[in-house]
Amino acid sequence: VSQSRYSGGRMKEVDNFVGLHSHTVFSNGRMLDSINRPEDIVNTIVKLNQKAVGITDHGTCSGLMDVYTEIKKYNKKHDANLKMIFGIELYYTANVFIKQDDLSHILFLAKDNIGLENLYKMTTVAHGNKGLNPENFYKYPRVDLDIIRQYHEGLICGTACMGGIIKRQDKMDVLAGLKDIFNDDLYIELHTVQEPEQYEFNNVAIECGNKLGIDFFAANDAHYPSPNEHITHKQFREAKNEKGDEYYKTNDYYFHSGEETKNKLSYLPTDIVERAIANTVKIAL
Repeated sequence: VSQSRYSGGRMKEVDNFVGLHSHTVFSNGRMLDSINRPEDIVNTIVKLNQKAVGITDHGTCSGLMDVYTEIKKYNKKHDANLKMIFGIELYYTANVFIKQDDLSHILFLAKDNIGLENLYKMTTVAHGNKGLNPENFYKYPRVDLDIIRQYHEGLICGTACMGGIIKRQDKMDVLAGLKDIFNDDLYIELHTVQEPEQYEFNNVAIECGNKLGIDFFAANDAHYPSPNEHITHKQFREAKNEKGDEYYKTNDYYFHSGEETKNKLSYLPTDIVERAIANTVKIAL
């Protein structure tokens, strides 16, 4: 079946990429993490002619239904078939019973209704399980391998950004543990941020994946709709930090097209980049 649709008097090819790592204004509990409103996200993926989007806010599922509602509204109005992948970015720790600062970002995407149910359950547990397990929460909603194993069914796991699993000293052990749990549903993320630290990070990530037989997907880590909004996002972030915000050092944290994603990862092996981009569609659709 040809993946194209009629637009503006010509057939327009559907983009060969899906953003699976995206944040909304709800991310990190509205703690000035992202300026992507639900309507911004829908308008952006429509403009890019992408068929789906993954929503993975930091530490919360609060924004999922808002984006889902906006997508359903668009689909009904335009007789379209945009898809949303429900997800979250939680915080991995070696042991939730120990209050230590060894937190690493970790991504989860729901494959089906079972996965969505487990996504909600895991998030609830990470927040302290409604007060039943307060030790699970320390600064951020945390999970360890035992919790992940308990709620992994129906989920896809990603290694997240430069704040994720690959930054850890024990990364190979953690990746091996996740591989044992998720098998082919574990992916190492290759991000499009254009700075030397990310270049080195992605190369290390590929080494890890090749050693352990873990596949890859390309990611944008979208915190604002387009590059034009990076100044607005910077000002938004600085509202809570008078000294300024050094976390987002470049203007790359927006929704990319497949071609732009490919170009920004062009310093990596071509076959891996092409597979990482193709995997975003495979995961989403």
